[in-house]
Amino acid sequence: MQNDSHNGVLAVVGLAVMVLGGTAHAELPPGAYKKLKDEAKEVLQLQVVKVEKVRQDESVQYFICDARVVAVERSAAGHKKGAVIQFETYYVYDRSGGFAGPQSPPRIPVDWKGRVYLNPPVEDDSKVFSLAAYGQSYEKLQQRRRRGLFRRR
Repeated sequence: MQNDSHNGVLAVVGLAVMVLGGTAHAELPPGAYKKLKDEAKEVLQLQVVKVEKVRQDESVQYFICDARVVAVERSAAGHKKGAVIQFETYYVYDRSGGFAGPQSPPRIPVDWKGRVYLNPPVEDDSKVFSLAAYGQSYEKLQQRRRRGLFRRR
């Protein structure tokens, strides 16, 4: 009997350690990211040409990216192929404090190419677009394989 109570105490302690010591992370409800993407005002295929760190707090770095428009899928602002736009992004680098919230964006390097879901600038005088679907705002596109001049048969 004493062994059973000992195992029960260990189970409770183990559960408490997992709950209290684990990283908290709350996601959006099912279907929320799809809805945010569907409602995005700008859906553009971009190539990032510049990434500039603009500020940092305890666990998040904020960036402004300059990107060249490779293709336009949807644009309320009238963007055209070849235009250069700016958008803001962030990167959560320290999750030890129990970060909770929607999925955070991946780190976006210079030369990254893909589809990005954006919304118009929040401030009227700004030209910097914002992410429409948090960490789900980015979709890396599949690279087309090029065939060489001499194909093997």
